[in-house]
Amino acid sequence: MEYRIELFGALPAAATVAALLEREDAAAVSDLEPGGRVWRVSTSLGSDELLALFARVGCRVAPAQLQRVPSVCCGGCSG
Repeated sequence: MEYRIELFGALPAAATVAALLEREDAAAVSDLEPGGRVWRVSTSLGSDELLALFARVGCRVAPAQLQRVPSVCCGGCSG
């Protein structure tokens, strides 16, 4: 599943978020969009799990800030 998370206030440390994501989902990929206010995450985690993960790094995210978006296939696996 892919998510866009609009962030307000202080941003969490990218390395901390990446480490927690890797612990929860080794295949997860995330980055901060250029401009720095939207975090993009591709993960098998559900919405509630992702909100809890951001809370653990001290970044309160309301459910309304979490937007689920369709996954984008690069076609690399021919699947």
